[in-house]
Amino acid sequence: MRVLIGMVAALAILSAAGGGGDPASPAAPDRSAPEKAAPASKTVDAAVVQAKAKDDPNQLVCRSEIPVGSRLPVKKCMTKGEADMRRFEDRQDLERSQGDTYRR
Repeated sequence: MRVLIGMVAALAILSAAGGGGDPASPAAPDRSAPEKAAPASKTVDAAVVQAKAKDDPNQLVCRSEIPVGSRLPVKKCMTKGEADMRRFEDRQDLERSQGDTYRR
């Protein structure tokens, strides 16, 4: 409760000191000058680089897994491509085993 009262008091002091409502104060941004925007080519290049880094199949991915019957997690590392292939094969095995139960 004391911490909350202290935070409210500090907020009141800061708002009284900096927020006087004076439009000529240095805290108010100057809207008369146009803002310089980054060139479109640089933003596109950054987006392309981030997308390529996200989809890189050789990127190393580590996960902590808890094996059945244990409480201690085990760290397993593999490339993103290997993880995707393992996920795909596991899904195929699951669908194949579930599909066999519906046949008569």
